[in-house]
Amino acid sequence: MASEQYVVGPSPHVVVVECAGSLDVRGSEREEVKVQSDSVPCKVQPAEDRIEVCCMGNCVIRMPQGGSLEVRRVHGALQIQDVVGSVRVGTVYGACHVRRVETLHIEGAQGEVTLREVGKEVAVGSVGGSLYLRDIGGPITVGEVGGELLGRDIPYGITVGHVGGNLAVRSRFEAGTSSTFRVGGSALFRVLPWTGVRFVLPAAIPLKLEQGMEAFTEGEHRVVTIGDGAAVVRIEQAVSVRIKLRDDYPLEDEAIFAFAASEGLDQHVQRLSEHVRSRVERHLSAAQRRVERAQRRAERAAQRVRGAGLHFSFALGGLPPASEPVSDRERLAILKMLEEGKITVEQAQKLLDAIEGGG
Repeated sequence: MASEQYVVGPSPHVVVVECAGSLDVRGSEREEVKVQSDSVPCKVQPAEDRIEVCCMGNCVIRMPQGGSLEVRRVHGALQIQDVVGSVRVGTVYGACHVRRVETLHIEGAQGEVTLREVGKEVAVGSVGGSLYLRDIGGPITVGEVGGELLGRDIPYGITVGHVGGNLAVRSRFEAGTSSTFRVGGSALFRVLPWTGVRFVLPAAIPLKLEQGMEAFTEGEHRVVTIGDGAAVVRIEQAVSVRIKLRDDYPLEDEAIFAFAASEGLDQHVQRLSEHVRSRVERHLSAAQRRVERAQRRAERAAQRVRGAGLHFSFALGGLPPASEPVSDRERLAILKMLEEGKITVEQAQKLLDAIEGGG
């Protein structure tokens, strides 16, 4: 792999003009920019406080955390992590995963988009696949989402032009904030009972509330008020709306997909990560048998080694003993890593292929 390093100071502006493959950008504590490519060396134009990169293959960039980043075009997948300065992204033709940045603007991504731990505002133009939002510390603006939209801990308001699939939001809502949604599928809101929020939706949309909650008619709209109603959530369009109260949220390690699916959203939610999700569903029932067979093979191998007079210990990382059933947590481990941006869709598929090959 070709590698080049440039000393640029603590807060450079890094511009990726184009990447023909996949791009991985991460911030570091070092005051240098390191560019690695798996094909021909990238074209790099350094200046005093600015550096431009153009790569004809896959590219890995390490840059100072305090710098800012501009990515104009990526033909593969994009991953960005640990950049304190502003991050602006033009067009991504694959999946996009961003975590631990300060501000974020994305013009468009054709694949799935996962955004986590953004300190301030988020603006996204269009997403061809599903959009996952989690731990966003500022207002969110989204133009259009082709798939599902799943949001967790997005308390500072969100405006969405259109969601093609289902919507699932699990969050508190800060007083004085306003959120607006147009949803092609069903919408689910899961809020804490002490949250002050006012839901407003057209009276024609079917509404399901938990026992003890009430909706009041105001002209052509129905209104559901929780607490002092200091935040406002408007649902302008949806097949149906469901609002639930919870004293707490599920365990931290529960995949957000499990949250959405468990709420009984209609069959459209099953399109979530269809090319990955469908493979998971097909093999859930077989996963336990494969784990048990792998455990038995490992035990037999250990017995053969002991018989040869050798001694060693081994552990099947994360796999349960054969006598224990595979839990939902383990079954959803691949989706959890995908949702957190730890792996790409392609890597998730490889993991599934490995599971399939276990037998």
